Amino acid sequence: MDVILEILKYILPALIVFVTTFYLVKKYFDNENLKRKHDFRLKNQEQIIPLRIQAYERLVLFLERISIDNLIMRVSRSDYTVKKLQTELISAIRQEYEHNLTQQLYISHEAWELIRMAKENTIKTINLFAGELEDNSPGMQLNKALLENVIEENESNTSKAQNLLKKELGDIYF
Repeated sequence: MDVILEILKYILPALIVFVTTFYLVKKYFDNENLKRKHDFRLKNQEQIIPLRIQAYERLVLFLERISIDNLIMRVSRSDYTVKKLQTELISAIRQEYEHNLTQQLYISHEAWELIRMAKENTIKTINLFAGELEDNSPGMQLNKALLENVIEENESNTSKAQNLLKKELGDIYF
């Protein structure tokens, strides 16, 4: 019995020192791991923030470029028929959209859906007004109808999407 007590006298303090040391070392390494993760996130943020801001800029530009009034100014030609102008306007919208597809990685799902809907609604508007005119009529008739519609609208789908992008960017970074 004395031998067991004598052994416990040495083992028990050593065990307490071991457990305390193990706990402190584990806590130290957990802290270091958290610091590394935090540093990694900061470095990623330094790289991602400029990309996200650029995405917002590009998507605002995209929306500006597909707004009907700007689209007409860029695409319309005096020798176009209604059908040719309709085709060119829709083609320009689709090209712009395809060029900016990857930007959806950097914005919210809600904002991307609003952008997609703005594109689709712009195409629907063009098709609607083109469908009311003869295909071989002068393209200027379609221009006139579309521009009158722009004037009558209080807020277009593209401007709604632009406002959401601006708000979202402001909420995230400012």
